[in-house]
Amino acid sequence: MTYAKTKGLLRFFTYCFFGWMWESTYVSVKDRKMTNRGFLRGPWIPIYGFGAMTVLIATGFVRNNVFLVFIVGSLAASVLEYVTGVIMEKIFKVRYWDYSSQPMNLNGHICLKCSIVWGVFSVLIVNFIDPFVSRIIAFVPYKYAGFIATGLLALFVVDIVFSVRDALYLKDIAVKIYDDGILSERAENILNEISVFIRDIPFAAHNGAEEYVSLAFDENAKKKQGSKAAFLEKLDRQKKRKLSFYTYLLEKCDELLYELAKKFPCAQSDREYEKLLEYEYALIAIKESIKKSLSREGTYSHNEYRRAAGIIRRNPSAGSREYDFGLQKLRELSKRSK
Repeated sequence: MTYAKTKGLLRFFTYCFFGWMWESTYVSVKDRKMTNRGFLRGPWIPIYGFGAMTVLIATGFVRNNVFLVFIVGSLAASVLEYVTGVIMEKIFKVRYWDYSSQPMNLNGHICLKCSIVWGVFSVLIVNFIDPFVSRIIAFVPYKYAGFIATGLLALFVVDIVFSVRDALYLKDIAVKIYDDGILSERAENILNEISVFIRDIPFAAHNGAEEYVSLAFDENAKKKQGSKAAFLEKLDRQKKRKLSFYTYLLEKCDELLYELAKKFPCAQSDREYEKLLEYEYALIAIKESIKKSLSREGTYSHNEYRRAAGIIRRNPSAGSREYDFGLQKLRELSKRSK
C-alpha cells in the first residue's frame, strides 16, 4: 500500500470516528443513556468518512472560496447521503435515517436543514479540521501508519460483514412479524364472518395466552439478571403467546369446519352452497397459513433476534415504509429495563 493510500485510509477512519463521536454523544445526551450509534458495531460511522472524503475531493478546485466550498460540499455530501439511503433501504427494507418529518425533504433521505449542516461541515473540514488531521497523520512513521491502516481496514471489513448479516436478520424478522400481524388480523376477520353466518354470534376473540401457558414475568428479577436475560424472557413470552393464539385459532377453525360440514346437506340454494364452500376453502387456507407460520418459528435463534435488536438500539430512529409494524414490535421487544 502506497503512503498516499495509507494517509487516505487514516483520514477516512478519523472522520468515521469523529462522526461516531458526534452522533453517539448527541443521542446519548438526548436520550439520557449511553448509546452506540451507527449501522456498524465499532466506533465508526462510514457515511461521515465517505462524506468527508467526498467533500475534500469535490471542493478541491474551489477550496479558496468559502462560499463555493459551502455550496459544492453541501451538494456533494447530500447526493452521497441520498444515494446511500436509497441503496440501504432497497437492500434492507429499513430507513436508518428518515427526514420525512423535516421541511423541504427529498423522499425522506435528505432535507434542507441537513444539507446546510453538510455545507457548514464542509467549510470546517476544508479550512480547519482536515489540515489539523493531516498534520497529525504526517507525524506517524510510514511503517506504523501502514500497520495501523491495514489493521483498521481489516476490523472495518469484519464489522461490515457481521453488521450486514445482522441487518438482514432484522429485515427478515421484521417482515416475519409484519406477516404474522396481517395473518392474525385476517384470520380473526374471517372467523368472525363465518361465526356470524353459522351461529349468528361474533367470533370470540382470544383472551390471552394465560389460558394455555403461565407467562408470569417478574420485571425486578429480570433487572437483576441483566438486559440479556430480560430480552430472552420477553422473547420467550412473545413466542408462547403466539403459539397460544395460533393454537386457539386452529381449534376454532376445526370447530367451524365441523359445523360447516353439517350445513352442506341443508343448503337451501346453490348460492348458499357456494358460500359454504367459499368459507370452507377460507378456513383451510387460514389453517395452512398458520401452520406455515409456526413452522418458521424456529428459523431464527435467540442470538439472531438479539443481533437484530442490537441494530435497533444503535439506530433508534430507524423505520420502514413497508414493515414498520414488525420493526416497532421488535423495538418494543428490544427495550432494555431501566
